[in-house]
Amino acid sequence: MKNEPTINIQSSNYSQESLGYARVEGPNRFVSRRLIRFGDCDPAGIVFYPKYINILHEVTEDWWLRGVGIDVNHMIRSGFGWPLVNLETSFRKPSFSGDMVSFELSISKIGRTSLGTHICCRDDKQIRLEAHLVQVLMDMGSHRPAIIPASVRERLEAFQGGCLENIDLELPIPIMRNAL
Repeated sequence: MKNEPTINIQSSNYSQESLGYARVEGPNRFVSRRLIRFGDCDPAGIVFYPKYINILHEVTEDWWLRGVGIDVNHMIRSGFGWPLVNLETSFRKPSFSGDMVSFELSISKIGRTSLGTHICCRDDKQIRLEAHLVQVLMDMGSHRPAIIPASVRERLEAFQGGCLENIDLELPIPIMRNAL
């Protein structure tokens, strides 16, 4: 047909692993690599900032499970959660649909009831976003902060110090009212 559009249909250069992974990559360094998708973007073609907030949450949830060995869903079912109480974000450069970026999470502070983390989103050349998050361990029944149990603190410190091999991540961590 005369007015048929020309569409580039070449296959992508993405390998299966390059489409995304989440893993510990050294002391105090958890990396979640992911593809920015069309649905993450606004009509201008860049990541819509509320989508970044959701991605930060997903990265944090992946880190709890794969980096520290704690399933947040089990924790919530046992009556505890880690709500976000503070978020500071700097948007440095735009990300576009099709971009491959890495979100790098590190612990900045372990408090009595709170946890501070830093997440940096980058491609191979530049920082796209930096975020500082503070979460508080909360008793979901009373909606009051709870003291971080020694078993959880041990895993957080092991991640921070690069000593995860000394922690059996297969063993479940009991987070129950009587454990606090």
